[in-house]
This record gives sequence, structure tokens and C-alpha cells, in this order.
Amino acid sequence: MPSTPNNYQEGVSPLHNQRFPAYGEGEREITALLDKEGVITSISLSTIPLLGKSPAEIAGSSLLALIHPDDRAILQRVLISIQQAQGKRLNLACRLLDRHRVPHQFEGNITSLLLPTGSEAFVVVLRVSSGQAQDPVWHKALVPELPVSLCEMDTVLQDSVSGFLGAGLHKGDSCIVLATKPHREGLEARLRSMGLDVTAPDLQDRYIARDAIDILAKCMVDGSLDSQRFREEVAGLIWQAADDQYSVRIFDETADLLRIEGKRAAATHVEEIWKDLHHVTPPFLLVGSCTLQGQAQGDESGLFMKTGQPQARVLHDTGSRVQPSERVSDAGASILGVRSAQQESGRPLPTSEELFARLVEAARGEVQEAFNANEGYFRMAFTLAQMGIAFVDLAGHILQVNPAYCSITGYTAQEISHMQAAALVYEADRPRYERQIQDLCADRCSNFILEQRYLTKDRGLVWVEESVVQVRDKQDKPLYLVAQIKDITARKQAEEDRERVFALLEKCTDFIGVADANQQVFFVNQAGRDLVGLCSEEEASRTSMLDYFPPHEQRRVMKDIFPALYKDGSWSGEVTFRHFQTGASIPVLWNVFFLKEKESGVMQNFACIARDISETKRIEEERFRLAAIVVSSDDAIISKRLDGTITSWNNAAERLFGYSADEAIGKHITLIIPDELLREEIEIINKIKQGKRIQHYETVRQRKDGSRIYVSLSFSPVKDRQGNIIGAAKIARDVSERRELEQRKDNFISMASHELKTPVTSLKGFIQILQRQMRQQEDPRTLLFLNRMDVQVKKLTALINDLLDVSKMQQGTLSFRKAILNLKELVYETVENVQAATSSHRLCVYEEVETPVQVYGDWDRLGQVLINLLNNAIKYSPDADVVQVRIRTHEERVEVAVQDFGPGIEEKYHERIFERFYQVTGPKESTYPGLGIGLYIVRAILEQHNGQIWLESQVGKGSTFYFSLPLAEEAPDRSTADA
Repeated sequence: MPSTPNNYQEGVSPLHNQRFPAYGEGEREITALLDKEGVITSISLSTIPLLGKSPAEIAGSSLLALIHPDDRAILQRVLISIQQAQGKRLNLACRLLDRHRVPHQFEGNITSLLLPTGSEAFVVVLRVSSGQAQDPVWHKALVPELPVSLCEMDTVLQDSVSGFLGAGLHKGDSCIVLATKPHREGLEARLRSMGLDVTAPDLQDRYIARDAIDILAKCMVDGSLDSQRFREEVAGLIWQAADDQYSVRIFDETADLLRIEGKRAAATHVEEIWKDLHHVTPPFLLVGSCTLQGQAQGDESGLFMKTGQPQARVLHDTGSRVQPSERVSDAGASILGVRSAQQESGRPLPTSEELFARLVEAARGEVQEAFNANEGYFRMAFTLAQMGIAFVDLAGHILQVNPAYCSITGYTAQEISHMQAAALVYEADRPRYERQIQDLCADRCSNFILEQRYLTKDRGLVWVEESVVQVRDKQDKPLYLVAQIKDITARKQAEEDRERVFALLEKCTDFIGVADANQQVFFVNQAGRDLVGLCSEEEASRTSMLDYFPPHEQRRVMKDIFPALYKDGSWSGEVTFRHFQTGASIPVLWNVFFLKEKESGVMQNFACIARDISETKRIEEERFRLAAIVVSSDDAIISKRLDGTITSWNNAAERLFGYSADEAIGKHITLIIPDELLREEIEIINKIKQGKRIQHYETVRQRKDGSRIYVSLSFSPVKDRQGNIIGAAKIARDVSERRELEQRKDNFISMASHELKTPVTSLKGFIQILQRQMRQQEDPRTLLFLNRMDVQVKKLTALINDLLDVSKMQQGTLSFRKAILNLKELVYETVENVQAATSSHRLCVYEEVETPVQVYGDWDRLGQVLINLLNNAIKYSPDADVVQVRIRTHEERVEVAVQDFGPGIEEKYHERIFERFYQVTGPKESTYPGLGIGLYIVRAILEQHNGQIWLESQVGKGSTFYFSLPLAEEAPDRSTADA
């Protein structure tokens, strides 16, 4: 087998290591014809190797679009200067942008021409600047421009391809081979001879080989190619191969196999898919085989063999080395967009290349003479032009229009002849148009361009872009106006639709972004820019999709997310964005998908929606922490719905009540409530519905084995995100041991109180006897001591009585003698008695009611309440000298307030201060010792009168104790009173 030298250089394919000889010298020179507005009407084929763009892609766009933004002002100044005289030529140097927006330096000239029809044109000739080596664009961009290898022998194919793949593997690229088994084995053998063992660990991940026949078997359905399946299969391989590599090299035989089988349409479809894939995958370089056998079965209609395709080359086996030969025929190619037609005389019209050559000839010297000689050709161009052209006299009457003008306006040439041009302009836009025409005719401007609305013959509206220029004779006298119009209605509608959509997107509170097929971002809404720290739309437009991810997340996006996206068309999940200013990580829920062209289904853009889930993540973390606390808590923690259904049950609840979580969840909370206490649940739920919390509510609950336990319950409402109460959370603590200790203490207090009461009563009697004797004997000193003893005995008696009351309250045997009484009278009497016993404070009563205030209650017990509150007010305000008592009625209740001006009580003690034996432990309050049962007795007495007591106090401003009782007209029924 003849050996083939390795013509591959680093990063350069041997199929393209020479210039494109079919272009000749012209491949370093671009020649273009422009209209008055600088729109390219035709351009040479040399744009393919020099810019990576075909003439069909460029024709119809402005030359400014090809020029680097920093050089566009130069071209505009040149165009303005060259419009002053026909045949004028100016030098021009600028940078042209290739397909991938890479600038290349060119230099040349621009020449102005005047057509016989009166319209102006320009010829531009640009050459690669001297000193700049102009390699074909694809070498730098690494995009799949689909080179073709046409081989007579497999040896030539395998030698060429193995060199292509070997150069890539040496360079560090990944390679994909989609070939038949003999070709795969032959390629691997040749690669081994080059020192590349593709089975070695260091190459296994970078060399992916698949059987082309198996690939097609998976992607053919009823003899037709399933394009979506083929696209997904191949795109998945490219993403797998790309990983962190810069580029991928691919050898593919699938199209050739289809052509050999006579499936030409499917083969062409495969080639179209390869062309489209470079928009949606990492960069790759593709070599596709097109053997003579396959070519004999098919035709030259495939994209690999079409004229004008970049790098379309034919290689023949010379027996010794691969040499480039002639390109595939260019017959039938068109670069002007003007198809061949027949003149009335039958003589064939010039092809666009011939017409272009004549214009170039005019640009190089014989300007006017060349156009005069080719007047018929230019009239043909006027007739077939896609833009509407009209000649207008200086009075504004239309003289002549071309068919495109008639098509846009709906009028025939006869109907529109001698109409006023301004009459076609929509009324709202007409004044501006007429001002521009006046400025043009008065030489205040040389031309103008407007976007405005035209009225069509059927009174419809069409948006046009109109450019108007004044034509002058050799003596610089104005002759007529030339107007060109282009229908931009679809563009305007699209712009309006886009503006409406973008306006809606701007109002969205989620991140919304759109990127082109190359992942270049061109829109991010305000919420999105705020989220990631982008200051403006311009700043966002300079980013790519990967820029939004921190480095550690970019690898995941490239390796996992993008392949899934290209396979399924969409992807959704959690990712991490980065803040462009601070670098902070932002967790988001990211939904990214393709926007496809409606008719072809080709992917055009990426779109994504992202929602900041930082708060959600924080709440989840908090929930996990709370869940851990709940699980490990020693207190039983239970949650339930408002209907009483248990929804959660922690480990402590299992230990406390004996039911497992499976047994309890879903059951009603009455599972652990004794029958006689079921009413408690109704009262608790009612308070929960009102948003109230219940703290340290002691009651009895029932275990699974039927035993009873004392528990202290605390309840809190559970709310949803909208703030609606949906349930309750309950903490239950076993207080059985404490209750048992308290019961023992109560028993001791009851016993001690009874045992102390008898000797204290006897002691008091003896003291009274001695007091009478000392008065008779007139012994003042002994009498003083006896009086002091009497005071202490009275205090001891009061303490014993309080302890007895507490004991009776616990046993439920405290007696009450209730009747209708005047509370005002009781208040005044009690204040008078307490005032007589103290000289340190002045007790003041303020009443807001003049009539008697009647309540139903026990005179002595309510007096006990007032005495306790007054004594406390005096006792706890040693630095004050006033205690105020206020009486007022409110709705159906009477309210009494006792206010002191002492140090005050902290809010955290306000609830617990009414508990039995509870004493405030603050540094100031602890200076007044006691048993902590006074306020407990007060609350118990008031509860027996359907009353309430509460405290309002601020540290440093004193305290006010309030209690209220229901007003009574007459004594209630005994059954009601007992209830």
C-alpha cells in the first residue's frame, strides 16, 4: 500500500493546508457593489475563505455590519465625501469581521458610480493588508465547515483521516470516529503506528469510536432518518468528548453509507444536521467521507458537494500523496440574488458574475463609458431589484417606479404615475416627510432616510424604510429625486411584539435571560440583573451563559447539564449562580430550554428562568435544625390540625404516652385525653383559632396502658405562608413528680396550719388578758411589749389563714358566702381600714361612676383581695408616699385598679407572678421576702367570682394591678352562680 506522508500540522488539517486554488488571486481580495445607502447588492465569492461567510449570507445587509464598530465612522465619512461627484475614488482601510466576530485588516478603495436610471452606486475593492497572513477563517475558529474527502481507495481515506485524528490527539483534542468496523480497525492500526494507542488509559476518554451502521440503525424509522434521534445521539457524543478539551475532531461515514444505499435525501439531511450542530455544541472539526462508490449511487446535491460551500474540496488518489485538485463545478451559482432570465430579444441576460465584472471594470477606470455601454443590464437590475425604487420630479410627482415599488404600495405603475409621492405617506407621518423633502430641495441636506408608514391602495398601512437622494447634472443643477423603499412591516411588528414581551419580562420578579445559539447573552431582565449584580443591560450583553456560574459549577454545567439540555431540549434543577460584584454564591432553581425557529425547528436561542431560593434554602436548613431539635427533645412535641388530627409525634411523645408515631399520626388528639376532660380540647382549639398562645397549662392525660399522668402543656398556633392558622403545636412535659411533691407540701401545709392555729389562738387570748391587766395596773412599758406581741400574733394568724386558704383551694373546699353588694362601699371601707394601719402612704380613691356599683360576691373574700393588693402596693413602694385606687365601669363589668409608684416589675414576670409560691427573683424585688401566695389567693378568689386580674408595669415607673368583675342587677339563680 502506498504510504501517505503526514501533512498535518499542529491544529491544521491536511485537507486545508493550502489556499483554495479555485479562488486564485481573488481569494485575498473582496469586491462588492453597494447601493446609495451602503447596502451590499452583490459581493465576490472570496468572502468564503476570508470571512467564513457566503455571498448569500451577506447580500442585502449593510457594509457597516461587516466592519469593526471602531471603524464604522471612517466608512460613513468616506461615503459622505464620495457622494459629491461621480467617478470619484477614495482609499479605504478598515477591519472586517468574520463569521466569529474576529477582526481582519483590509485596505483598498471605493468608487462612486451614476447609473443611467439616475441611481447612485459604489464599488468597493478591499485586499488583505500587506504583512498580514490571511489563513482561512476556520483554522482559528474551529467550527465545522464540513470538508469533503472524495477517495478512490480506502487506503487513501484511512491514511488521510488517521493523520487528521493523530494530529488532534497529539495536540490534546478529543476525537470521535463514526465508521464501519474495517475502517475503525484500520484507523486504530495506523494510529498505533504513530505511537498512539487509543486503548491506553490516557487516550480512552479522548478517543470515542462508534459503529456508523449501529448509529444509523438506531436513527432510521421506516426507512427515513429520525433527525431528532440522530441529533441527540451525535450531540451527546460531542459533549462527552468535549469535557474540558478545547475542541473535538470528528470523522463521519454515516452520510456516505446512506448515499451508497440510495437514500440521498437522508444523506443530505445528515449533512444539514452536522451544519446545525456547531451552533449548539462545543467547537468541533469534521471530516466526512464521500467515496466514489457513494457518489456513483447518489448525486452532487448534498451539502458537502454544493457550490459555494466553504472548504468544498475534491481529493484524488495519486498513489503517493494527497494533492488538491479542481473544485466542484460552480455551475448555477448566484451571488446577486438576480436569477437568469431572457430579454424580449431572446438574448440571455448576463449572470450576476458577468454584471459584477462589468461594474468592477467601471470602478477601475472607464466609469461612465462602461455604464453607458451596459444600460440594458442596469435597467434589468432596476426592474428585478427587491427594493422599491421611484423617480420623483422636483415638484414631488412620481415619474417612474419599479415592480417592487408597486408590490409594496398595491398600485400599478400606471395608477401611481404622476401621483404626489407625499400622498402615499400616512397622514401622521406626512409633515416630517415633507419637511425632509423641503430641506433636500433647499440643499440643506444631501439625502435622508426615514422609517414611516405608507398608505396602500386598499387603505392599509405598511411600514417602509425610505431613503431619498437628489440627482444633479454635470452643472450641479438638481434634476430629480430617487427614492428607495423597503418593506419593514414584519420587522416593525416583530420589534413591537418583542418590546411587549420584554416589557412583560422586565416586570417579572424572577431572573429571565435569553442567549443566542453561541451562548452569548443578549437579554437579562431587571430582576435578573439585580440578583447577580449586573448594573446595566449593556453589561449583561457582554456576558456568556457560563459567566453566571462560579468555577466549581461551570464544570457541572458543561459536563452534565448542557448534554442533557441538548438531548431533551430543556433542563430544570438547582444550580448556583454567582454575584458579579461580590462573588457570593446564589442558589437558584434554574429552568433552561431552547427557543426554536417555528418552521424549521432549528434551535435559535437559549432561554432560562431562575428563581432565587436562598430564603427557601435557609428555611429548609432551619426546618432541618428544628426537626433535629424536635427529634432529640426530652419534651413530647406534637402537632395537630385544627380538627384535632395528629400530624407529627416525636420520640419523647412515644416515651411519654406509649403510642408509636405510626399509631398516633392520623388519629384524633382525643387518643390521649380522658373522657371527662374532652371539653378542654374545644376550649384550647378556640383560643388557638384566635391566635392565642397557651403557656404551662397543667392537666391530666392518658397513656396507652390507661394510666394517668400530670402534664404541663404549652400551645402555639401554626400558620401557613399567608399567615392563616392551620393547626397547633403542643409541648407536653411530665410533671407527675412535681405534682406529687407539691401534694406532699400541700398536705404538710394543711396539717401545719391546722396544728398552729389552735396554739396561736390560745396565745392571742392570753395576750388580750394580759393587756387588760396591764391597763388596770397602769404599767405602760409592759403594755407596749404586749401590744407588739399582739401585732406579731395577728401577722402569724393572717399567714396561717392564708396557708389554710391555699390548702382549701387545692382541695376545692374554700367556702364563699355570695350576695349582691356595693363594690364602691367595699372599696372605701377597705381603704379606710388599711389607711388606719399605715402612716407611710396616703391612699387615694378616684371613681369615674357616681351610682352604686353592684356585684354578686363574697364581701369578706373580695375585701381580702383589696387588702392584699393595697398591702403589696405599700410594701413594694417604700420610696413613694401615695397609692391610687380607681374605680370605673366598662361595658358590663366593673374595673378596679391599684397603682403604686415603686420600682416596677419586668414584663417577663407578669404571667408567673400569680403562680403559687412564686416570687420575683430580681435584685430589687428580692429585698421583700414572703411565701408568694398572696397574689395566687387573689386570682383564685376572683376566678370564683368570674373575675379577671392582670398587671401593667414598667421598670422604674411602678405597677398597676387591675381586676374586673361582672356587674349584677340582682342575685343570679343558684345553679348559675355555682356554675
